[in-house]
Amino acid sequence: MSATSQTHRPHFLTQWRHPLVPWVIAGAGSLAVFPLSASSEDMDLSSLQLNGSATTLNTAEGTVLRLTPAETDKTGSAFTKNQVKTTSFSTFFKFRIEPHNTGGDGIVFVLQSVKPDYLGEAGSAIGYYSEVFCEGNNSSKKSLGVEFDTWLNGDWAGDTTDNHVAINTHGCLNARLNDKTVADVTPSFKNGEIWYAWINYDGSQLEVRTNQTGQRPDEPLLAHSLNLTQILGSTAFVGFTSSTGYEYADQDILSWQYEERFGPVTVLEQIKALEKQKEALQQELAQLQEQYASCQSALEDSTQETEALQQELAQLQEQYTLLQSELEDTTQKLEEAKNQAAALQQEIDKVKNAFAGKGGDATRLTDNGDGTVTDNMTGLIWLKNASCGDRREWKEALRFANTLFDGSTRINGKDCGLSDNSKAGDWRLPNTHELLSLIDLSQDKPALPSGYPFYDVQNTYYWSSTTNAERTNYAWYVYLDDGQVYIDGKSYSNYMWPVRGGQ
Repeated sequence: MSATSQTHRPHFLTQWRHPLVPWVIAGAGSLAVFPLSASSEDMDLSSLQLNGSATTLNTAEGTVLRLTPAETDKTGSAFTKNQVKTTSFSTFFKFRIEPHNTGGDGIVFVLQSVKPDYLGEAGSAIGYYSEVFCEGNNSSKKSLGVEFDTWLNGDWAGDTTDNHVAINTHGCLNARLNDKTVADVTPSFKNGEIWYAWINYDGSQLEVRTNQTGQRPDEPLLAHSLNLTQILGSTAFVGFTSSTGYEYADQDILSWQYEERFGPVTVLEQIKALEKQKEALQQELAQLQEQYASCQSALEDSTQETEALQQELAQLQEQYTLLQSELEDTTQKLEEAKNQAAALQQEIDKVKNAFAGKGGDATRLTDNGDGTVTDNMTGLIWLKNASCGDRREWKEALRFANTLFDGSTRINGKDCGLSDNSKAGDWRLPNTHELLSLIDLSQDKPALPSGYPFYDVQNTYYWSSTTNAERTNYAWYVYLDDGQVYIDGKSYSNYMWPVRGGQ
């Protein structure tokens, strides 16, 4: 079966991200190209075995595979952990050798069926040569290496110049298939710049190309007919080796793509694929921008609504604070009023107790025969007509009492019957204690001493001149029906009972 008609199954896939060309090791099928990224978090080295000094390194250009650092006598290699098909293949990689003195020793692309942690010797061996493997061209030690050599080591290594490409087998640098498997290259690989390499095998011929332009040359630098199946078998571990000696350099693989079929890879093909990917990403970005704009608009609407709610909340908080303050003030006033009421009740009780049982004493109240009655216990002189002033608001009751005098025969339509030679200003509205001094709690309807000489007494409310201390628009009154004391708004109309003397 020819190489072009074989059906290939993808063997493995791993990727390192690089800002220029992705790290790719791909199975058969379409060219595998992945999104570009300089983030080392995106690296996947799970299918590669790193040996010796080989490591990954984050640089300004992205993540690179550093086979050797610029230090003496270092050897590094990187191989696939599992064997891949080699009956035909195409590989493309970018490399760079940055010398820190005169620089050595180069990089080898290797296919070997020994083990994934294979690591040759340092110095001129370029990490590929192994005395054990190379001894006697032992055919059981199956390998093929394409070296990119930067040091002239002489005849033992088969070197012709200090900058050449060569095809080697069996882990031997001098096991060249013939003179046509080595070629000199200019300029030097160790110029610190990026080099591109293409190695293709169609099942019968191996071709090697390299340059610094990135455009795959039409003609190969090296081309040789060989049967890799006889050398390797049908599968092998694939990767790179490198080393330094007394001279050294940073020797890096910047990107790598391998396919288990013949299908030459070009940078232009990768660029086209990346351009398509860029276009897809731009479309996705445009969609995300639309979503972002929509979310931003919704957020602005939500922000406005939130601000309105916050203003309303602030107003409610202010109202709550005012009400809380008013409640505290009212609570304090209520407590004070209760205390005053308790104190007043104590005084009322004292007055009641002082006159308890004395209401029926005939000597207590004396009818003076001039429209007045004298209370012999308190010395107060009361108007005999208990409803002469009729119902009045509190202020009117005060005024009426203060303007009462002898001769006021008809006031407000009623005859007060005064003939005591009193004048305006002698009479007044009694205070709470004075009103209570008339009360006899053993009596009701009205609660006055038995046999009282008054007339037109009403079993209802009688104003006192005492204003409530906490609620100044209220005044105290006595309910003659049962002798109890209450407060009422001064705008209400109650009876009034003038008195003079005392105080």
